[in-house]
Amino acid sequence: MVGDQLQRNSPIESLGEYENPLIVKALVYNLRQKALMETLDWRKPKPLCKGSGMNWEYQGASKIANSLRDPLVKHFKAWKDGRGDKSAHAMNLVLSGPGTGKSRMLDEMPKLLREAAVQEEDPELLKRIQKAYVFNVTFENATAVSTAIDNPTFEVCYRMLYQLTKEKLDWLVFRHRVKTSFGKVPLTIQSVVTMLAELISVEDVKDITVILCVDGLQKLENDVTKRCAFYFVLAELCRYVNTSEAFAVCVCSATIAIPVENVINSSQQARHYLVPPPLLGEVMVKPTTRLQSQLVDDMGGHGRSLEVLYDWFHTGGADRLEQLNSIQLVDEIYTAITMKYGDIFCIYPFGDPAFCRSVLAAILSRLLMRSLLKSDEVGDFDEQITNPILQFAYVDQFHAGSRLGPISRTQILELYSRRVVETVHQEETHAIMTIQRSLQIEMVTSEQ
Repeated sequence: MVGDQLQRNSPIESLGEYENPLIVKALVYNLRQKALMETLDWRKPKPLCKGSGMNWEYQGASKIANSLRDPLVKHFKAWKDGRGDKSAHAMNLVLSGPGTGKSRMLDEMPKLLREAAVQEEDPELLKRIQKAYVFNVTFENATAVSTAIDNPTFEVCYRMLYQLTKEKLDWLVFRHRVKTSFGKVPLTIQSVVTMLAELISVEDVKDITVILCVDGLQKLENDVTKRCAFYFVLAELCRYVNTSEAFAVCVCSATIAIPVENVINSSQQARHYLVPPPLLGEVMVKPTTRLQSQLVDDMGGHGRSLEVLYDWFHTGGADRLEQLNSIQLVDEIYTAITMKYGDIFCIYPFGDPAFCRSVLAAILSRLLMRSLLKSDEVGDFDEQITNPILQFAYVDQFHAGSRLGPISRTQILELYSRRVVETVHQEETHAIMTIQRSLQIEMVTSEQ
């Protein structure tokens, strides 16, 4: 039986009592989605990397593209065949320490994927990547998670819509407006891409290629269970990449402090790990003196440290470097790092004195350490401090860069010979000792 006729100006929810409620809901959703669409338009993404190094020449692109090649080709073939097999659709995970270049790698991802397609010599894949629509989503900085998350699976969608919004609002204002005005619109990553297709006048979503970059997953609540926001967001991304109507490549980043592997180790989802390479600092900073070269070398290829040094050099610091105790500069760089990434020093294992002493002993000894001691005692610590080969006047005057490397284990990895400078007083000459051998200091932490 047909319901009562609507009265003029009556609300849409007041359809006759016999009206099919599913039809009512569908009509309401369509009207709200149409209203939402009127606020959107295609907008190119803003860079995720905001530091002074955002425009530096990107290093290691060919090697990274080569590592992306096989999982990208396998993913593309499975998508064309209509197979939703988790093992065929790789989730790309950029994992490394803070300040090592994860955001910059995500910014470079369209170029890296394009290079991977060129290496594969696949014209169809290359054409799709060249015409891809890129979404940059981040849980840091301006769109950081600042309130409790009601529905974690919506959080990526909100940020995708924020990129598309015509009216540039503050993030919190925009998020509140979407939740209150369009909260009943059934949002998924797929539905946002469908909206994109309508915005750019593409009839078939399958004709679209999407590159979805999600930065800063470590900012989501993560208790290593399937109930936390981290798991829900990662699961939604995996679901989308496995079943997307459009050809979609997903790339996520997180610091290695977050046990990503523990969250998804029970899944058959394919994953491809990417680690930003150490940087050759002299390429960007361009030192002109021996001491400048030493300081660049001491940054250990760490991107954020090199940015701080670069900024310092280009604000007059280079002119007064010879009159400045270089240790003061290293302290300034350390302060800048802790201001931005201070929380990394407050979590395990950096809060464990035994761990920190073992790391220091390993760096000072320049020897391969097979494992970290778990007790509070490091048997050879004093020996390493007093090693006559090193002849350091004060331990705190030793400054050496270190880097956390591959994801499966905790490592300090140095890929080239390094210089070590001893500074006792600023008036004294800097004594330089060149380490002739490349080294790799590996610290294997036992599984909890």
